[in-house]
Amino acid sequence: EVLAEIIREMREEKGRTKGFDESRFREHIEIVGPKLSLDSLSKSIVTMAVENLSDNWWERFGELLEYRRQHGDCRVPNKCEPNQRLATWVNTQRQFYSRRQLSADRIKRLEEVGFEWDIAAAYWERMFAALVAYKQAHHDCRVPARYKPSQQLATWVNMQRNTYIRRQLSADRIKRLEEVGFEWNPQETNWEQMFAVLIAYKQEHGNCRVPDKYKLNKELATWVGTQRQFYARQQISADRIRRLEEAGFEWDARAAYWERMFAALAAFKQEHGHCRIPQTYKPNQSLAKWVNRQRNHYAQHTLSTDRIVRLEEVGFEWDPFESDWEHMYIALEAYKQEHGDCRVPQEYKLNTQLASWVSRQRGF
Repeated sequence: EVLAEIIREMREEKGRTKGFDESRFREHIEIVGPKLSLDSLSKSIVTMAVENLSDNWWERFGELLEYRRQHGDCRVPNKCEPNQRLATWVNTQRQFYSRRQLSADRIKRLEEVGFEWDIAAAYWERMFAALVAYKQAHHDCRVPARYKPSQQLATWVNMQRNTYIRRQLSADRIKRLEEVGFEWNPQETNWEQMFAVLIAYKQEHGNCRVPDKYKLNKELATWVGTQRQFYARQQISADRIRRLEEAGFEWDARAAYWERMFAALAAFKQEHGHCRIPQTYKPNQSLAKWVNRQRNHYAQHTLSTDRIVRLEEVGFEWDPFESDWEHMYIALEAYKQEHGDCRVPQEYKLNTQLASWVSRQRGF
């Protein structure tokens, strides 16, 4: 038995170092030899030689130890250059293990050096551990598709989602992934989260008009713009359209703004009897700027016919200076009919505006 162990160690050493030290073998023969008959010793050596020297298992095991020393693990690739025989041997051990044809001693020795019987399952466990570490660092499991620190992890995460969709992922793995907060459809989850943020914005501001450059939450501003783009391309579901519209979301922010300003203009007309909003109209400076823009668009022929018609229907004046001149001219004609001349006194109390206008015409 001692001789067999020495032979095994010599074979393992040959696998690791491509050579072996035979001194222990010689010493043992010298010690035991005189105590045994030549015939008994010869039979023992023959028996051990047949059982051990003809079996290269220990030599391959030694090569595996050397591989682990160099690479840090026992995951020998199927195509392992320059030692293809080691790759074949490793695969054979797994086959023998699955068929229960591997001795307990060899199983024990392989497991002691970190040998993995199911390499696919072992890989899953390593990636799962990496995902847990990612969660601890980033507080979520949304590994980007191009995650530079570990593209392997990014690929594995995507594979889990695809396997789940095909219903090929075990219940145990589904449970473990969900326990760490793994999302099967991160885009759906992200949409729901951003929709909740939009609702919070509405509660605070009274509307869903998130500015394009909303500094407090740039992500929300980008998301809002994306929803409008998807809507224009008809790439958003009917359910999401319904939910956004129920929240008061506006698909065309510019058109909605125009309608709000037009409504404000109509209200101004009802209150003041005209649409001549001063440029420095303090109650609504936005309306004053909007009115000026409508005149500029009209002059540049960039205002739609529909909007022109609607503005003119409420008495909007494209050139207020021209309109004022016409109004004053009509007032001057009325003055002449009453007084027989156009000599409006500078201090004409009945119409001080007409008196100032007459004076300006002379100045021009």
